Parts: sequence; structure tokens; C-alpha cells
Amino acid sequence: MTRKLWASCGACASLALGEVALLSSFARQAVPGLQSMAMLFLLLLANLLPYALLVGATFGALEAIRVRSIRSWRRPAPALAALTGLAALPYGLWLSLYTFSGAHASQIRGRTALVGLETLLVAGSFALAAGFWCWRRAGRGRPTLAIAVPAGLACAFLWASSNFHDDRYEPLHAFLGIWSLVGAWLAVHEALPAREVVPRRSKVPALASAVLLIAAVAAQLGYTREDLAWIVWSETPVSSYMTHRLRWPASHSTERDVVDSLPPVKPEVDDERTLAWRAERRAGPAPNIVLFFIDNVQADHTGAYGYDRNPTTPNFDALARRGVLFERAYASYPQTRSFTSALLLGRFVPAMSAHAPPPSFAARAVTRVLAEERDYHIFVQGWFEASRTNTFDPEFYRIDSFSRAPGEDDLRRQGPWPIAPMEAEFEKVLVHLAEAAALRKPAFVWVHLIHPHWTPDGTMAGSDAFPFGDSLVDRYDSAIADCDAWIPRLAEAIRRALPERETVWILGSDHGAGLGRYDKMAGKTIYDVHAKVPFLIVAPGVEPARIGVPVDVALDAAATLVDLAGIAPAAEYDGISLVPMMRGLPPVERPILLNHRDDRYRGVVFREWKLIRTLDATILFDLVADPQERRNLAGHYPEVVELLGRAIDVDLTERIRAYNNP
Repeated sequence: MTRKLWASCGACASLALGEVALLSSFARQAVPGLQSMAMLFLLLLANLLPYALLVGATFGALEAIRVRSIRSWRRPAPALAALTGLAALPYGLWLSLYTFSGAHASQIRGRTALVGLETLLVAGSFALAAGFWCWRRAGRGRPTLAIAVPAGLACAFLWASSNFHDDRYEPLHAFLGIWSLVGAWLAVHEALPAREVVPRRSKVPALASAVLLIAAVAAQLGYTREDLAWIVWSETPVSSYMTHRLRWPASHSTERDVVDSLPPVKPEVDDERTLAWRAERRAGPAPNIVLFFIDNVQADHTGAYGYDRNPTTPNFDALARRGVLFERAYASYPQTRSFTSALLLGRFVPAMSAHAPPPSFAARAVTRVLAEERDYHIFVQGWFEASRTNTFDPEFYRIDSFSRAPGEDDLRRQGPWPIAPMEAEFEKVLVHLAEAAALRKPAFVWVHLIHPHWTPDGTMAGSDAFPFGDSLVDRYDSAIADCDAWIPRLAEAIRRALPERETVWILGSDHGAGLGRYDKMAGKTIYDVHAKVPFLIVAPGVEPARIGVPVDVALDAAATLVDLAGIAPAAEYDGISLVPMMRGLPPVERPILLNHRDDRYRGVVFREWKLIRTLDATILFDLVADPQERRNLAGHYPEVVELLGRAIDVDLTERIRAYNNP
């Protein structure tokens, strides 16, 4: 290696170390889970390797081009500038389409012209750098313009994207990352005398450098595996978190009272009308009840919630037109075992592996209540645990037909995460319905389909029946559609077996996938991409509606389903019956408590506000003005933080204590 190559790598290292110095003052508050400066330093230093490798590859490739080609050109600077600009046009178009996309894209006046202008500016900035490089080799030119112009463009693109785009800024970070490398390389060439790095007759270094550079650019543009593109060009965990967690300017007026007071987490919803409705249901025949849950579905991939990239949920959407759709439904503990156990017990369940709740919780489980008070014939496809222990006892819970989840040994034998097709389960459901009909009992059917789940290798297993495409998003959508397709078959089976009874449908999910923002972290945060899920109830005598106040899917579904069967929800239940709201009474505003791993993520949603506490950070979002949770307003509204924090300190802490220390 020559002095210039070493200097280029040194400039790259300086960029990464500079990030350490600049971000260390607040990165511990921005990155949940960092408990020491050593961990912080190692995480930030992860930026160093891709910078150092890629700048070396860039340097070697450009030197190889200069040695082999440019000397034979009559006017090398304009020629190389033109070729570079043409090569950068596809990248410029991709970046421009991203900048002016998102929920507000249709409102952008002159969007096509802006996309075209940005495309030309991006391509022109690369052409400018290439031309400057040639001029500098000839002893002319200064790097100031070549560095300042793309830096200014990048800032302008960031501003535009912050106004129009709904998701992260990683493509724009990529643009900044590329120009950080180019700027460092140009600065080194400005400071040091010209010298050939690649010998005129050596092909290996030039070819190796070119291959590395092409692979790096391909990864950046997403043509290779997503996990490789994730770390290249500033798409490290630190850069990702910085985008969302910085304290942005407030979107509210600081002069008004944003929250006056906090109602109880479990308000009283019964009155004379609700008691009369319950008595009427109790006097009539008990309806069939179906809990149809699909694992790992976030609300923004459901048609009824506005998703239109792929037809993921046509049958769910059809039911939504007949029932009550809850627009802000949350999984209070977005992890399958805890969520399903909470729904079964009607009580908040913190972290768990083996299903071993306090006896007082288990005694009032919804399946026991339904069987003992209304004589339901009960089918459950359970994911209460997937372990060697398998301590879940279906007989205790009065479950007549139980389909146990595969344990850890089963999963190892099966290889990748099982798709768990519904075919075998459907046959069990048919037998169960026939038994209910023969016994003249109402049927309770709870299925939980696991297909749209992350596999161990970090991808999704799509369905051949729904070939939406090969991208990660398309495969995820395909898996959702494959599960949704079972709804009409199940509905028809119930109609044939038990035609004399009406049926209540409760549909939803246990947590989201984090797709597009926190990939491969399913159930590991309480941000909306994990905690906000689809939730729908279709019940006899209930008119179609959309309810916009936050609700708790697991806890409220437990109280609601027993209420719909004509049974008063147990006073010990942590959720409330949604029947009064579904029957047209005023929506009930209350804090919805969120938790994951108890000590790592705790949160609360109330009205438009969402407060999250991690080990090291306090984060406040305005979910109306900032639905993508990018702007931390904790510093602007300390009174909101304090008020919502009480619900975490008192109510959530009490719920965790009630389970762990009954």
C-alpha cells in the first residue's frame, strides 16, 4: 500500500471515530439497552469497517480506471464526468422517487418535475466529482465545490423527505454516506501529491477493487441480501435510532393544556342499559364464538386499515364492513405466549416461558367461565408455550379439543419455522363442530395461525397460492393472505354444523412484524409496528362502526367475549367489555398500558400521546401528528411525561407484581 491509500483509509476511520465523538453525548439515551460506554463505543465503531473497506475499494477502482483508460482519452474530464452521470441516473431516480413518496405524495404539487429535477441533481453531483477528479489530476480545480454541492443537495433531500415520507431516511443516509466517502477521498488527493497506486500492468488489484465496489453499491441499492444492505453506507443501528429518537420541534402549542388528567386504566362501563343488554343475551341461546387470530400481523398491512399494495385480507375486510373495527388496537404485551395467555386469563401477563399463572388467575379463565356458566364446547389451537416443558393443562381449562403448539424439540426436528398449515387443524375443527352439534352445545373455536412469522434465517415464507412477488414485503403479504383465506371456509363449516345459532367473530393479531422499520425484531419493542394490530368484532345486533379510541386487544377481548355470551366479566379482569361502545355508547378514554421484558420497554398510550420508557431513555410521541413515531417530544412536554409516567409507575407496576407475586 502507498501513503495515499493509507491516508484514504485513515480519513474514513476519522469519519467513523468522529461519529463516536459527536454521538456519545446522547446515544446512550437514544439506543435502548446500552448500559456502558464500552458497549456504546463498540456499537458506534461498527461504522468503521464498511467505511474503511469501501473507500479503499473506491480508491483502487478509480486509480485503475485512470491508469488504464483516461490517459488515452483526448478530453478525459468531460468524458468521465458524462459517463459517471449516466451511470448514476438509475440511483438518482430511485433516490428521488423515495424522497417524494409516502402518505402525502399525492399532495405534492409538481411531483413529477421535482422527481426529475432531483434525479438530474444527483447524477450531476456524481458527474461533478468525477470531472473534478480529472481536473485535479491535471493540476487544476479545488475540492470545495465538489464536496459542498452534494452535501447541500443531501440536506435539501432530507428536508423534503421529512415533510413527505412516512418511513426511515436510510436511502438519504446512503446518499450522505456515499458523499462522506467521496469527500474523504477527494480531501486526501488534495492534500497529498499525485502518485499511482495500481501499477500499469497489474490486473489483480484493479479487478479486486472493482468487484468490491460493485458489490458494495449493489448492497446499497438493495440488489443483494437485505441484511448486508442494512450495515452498508451509514445504515447501522446508531444511524437508524438517531433518525427517530432525536428531540424534534414540538408540533403542539406549548401554551395549552395537552393532558388535564388521567382516568383509571379500568373504568366502570356497566350501567342500567348494559346490564339489561347482558340479561337479554343471557336469556337467549348462547352464540357460537370464533377467535380467529393470525400471528405477526401489523395493522398497516391490512386492507381495512388502508393497505393497498397487495390484497392481503379481503375476507377480514368483508367482515369489517359488517362489524366494529377498532382503529387503535394495541397488544399490551406484544409476544405470542404472553398475549395468548392474557387473552385466556383476562389478566395482564408479563414475560413468561412455561405457562404457570397464579391459581387465582387460572380459576377465572375465559374457557372455564364459558364452559361452566354457558356449557360451551371448546376448541383451542394453543400457543401458550412452545417449549420442552409443555406445562399447559387443557383439561384444567375445560378445553375439549386442544391442538398443542410444537415444542422446541419439534421445531429443531422440523428445521425452519413451521408454516403450520391450517389443513390438519381444519379437520380437527370440523370434528369439534360435529361434536358440538351432537351435544347441542354452542361452539367456541380459537385458532391462531402462525404462517406470517419470521423464520430463523430472517425472512418470510410466502404462499404459492398468493404469488404477490419475491420481495420480503410481498412474501409477508402472501402469508397473511394465505391465512385470511381460511375465514370463509371456517364460516361455512360453522353454518353447516350449527345453523340454528348466531356466531360472534373476534379477529386480530398478537403483535406486528416491525416490517420496514425494526425488521427481525418481532415482538421486541412496543413501538406501533409491533404493538398496534388489527382488531375486529362482528356480533349479532351490533351495527358496523369504526372506533378510534385506544383499546387493549387481549384484555378487552377476554372481557368482551364473555359479555357477548351473557356473562358478567369477572371483577378481577384487567380489561373492559367493549360491548357498550359497540352498541353506540360514548367511547371510553383510558390509558392503555404496554410492556415488553418488564425492565426494557414500558409504555402507555392515552389519547394522541404515547410514552415509552426504556432502560436509558424517555420517549414521548404525538401519534396524530407523528404516526411513524419519529419525533421525541419528551423535552417539550414534561407535564405529559410526568402524568403518563404515573400510569407506568403505579398501574403497570401493580399488574406485573400481581402476576409475579400474587
